[in-house]
Amino acid sequence: MTTHALWSTPSVDWVIKISRYCNLRCHYCYEFEHLGEKARMSLADIEKMFRHIALHYRNSGKVMNFVWHGGEPLLIEADYYRQIARLQQQIFVCAGIEYRNSLQTNLTTLTQTTLGLINGFFHGMSVSIDFFGDHRVSRAGRPIEDLVKRNMARLKQEGIRFGCISVLSRSNVEHVEDIYRYVAEHGYSLRLLPIYRKAFSGQQDQLALSAEEIVTAFTRVADLWLSSDRVLRVRPLEDYLTHVVRKLTLGTQGHAVYDKRMDEVVYIVGTDGSLYSIADAYFEPLCHGNLFTTSLQEMQSGAVYARVVAQARERMHKTCQHCEFHGPCSGFIMGEATEEERYVDADEQLRCGIARPMHEYLERRLLASGVFSAPVQAAAHVR
Repeated sequence: MTTHALWSTPSVDWVIKISRYCNLRCHYCYEFEHLGEKARMSLADIEKMFRHIALHYRNSGKVMNFVWHGGEPLLIEADYYRQIARLQQQIFVCAGIEYRNSLQTNLTTLTQTTLGLINGFFHGMSVSIDFFGDHRVSRAGRPIEDLVKRNMARLKQEGIRFGCISVLSRSNVEHVEDIYRYVAEHGYSLRLLPIYRKAFSGQQDQLALSAEEIVTAFTRVADLWLSSDRVLRVRPLEDYLTHVVRKLTLGTQGHAVYDKRMDEVVYIVGTDGSLYSIADAYFEPLCHGNLFTTSLQEMQSGAVYARVVAQARERMHKTCQHCEFHGPCSGFIMGEATEEERYVDADEQLRCGIARPMHEYLERRLLASGVFSAPVQAAAHVR
């Protein structure tokens, strides 16, 4: 019987929905019905959130990664972030907790002030851009891709490093090679993000891809990526490749598996303070509680969190326990799969619709290259 240690990560990601207000109306946005709401997190509530996080992670040694999200977070004035920075200094530095701030932006607003904010407050940033299709539009319905490209060029000229996130849909899936070539030419990193959440029933019916279509698109990009002499980060392909290399070098023994009860990795904090796991965001029956008013310890002692953990474990049990890649792959992908990512087979049984076939494909590619020999079994070795 194969045994695994628990997966432990050096950091926790906090996706902070500082406001849902946005200057765009992207057709597939899962916040679509709330993009006109100007409510934002108050500084008093942000302070309470930080204090609850610091209390829980004071002696953990983990880094807190705050991902400022929206809506469009750059619509918040720079001074607000300066006040947030002061709160972080007061709370996390005093608690001995390392932290970082990053930004997810549509990059339609870029002034000297926002450039100063990007350089001074944020330690990393991702820019949303699809390159093809007409689903990313202004409130007036005008396409904004060319504007974003110009602003990305300006960031590059300023020496600011960033990555691109492209939502993968029916509008751009036939152009994935062109997307890859564009980011490779400009030296940007890339994350291909299939549609994984909806705002309302039917929203994604004409846009979302099947698991098989996503795998086909990923393999086409993988062929370019693996044959290129450029050093380029492409997610989630690099995650899949890491899992495969672990399997080929160490076998299935000695790796670690995801258990959210022991080591939650990503939280989403709503504008009102509601706290969710990534798999269950905005599904109120599985809301952990409110991070403005309630400690993490209290939330994690409750019945809702127990149900959230049980459901994640059940998804992993159904899809991971007999998978030859389990161990090298922690199971996080299925443990935190959203409703839209929970693919089923012809018998309506839950399956790992994307990661497993990608693991299999990349393993075949690596074995055929001669870089690796057949998988080996290794003694337990836990990183």
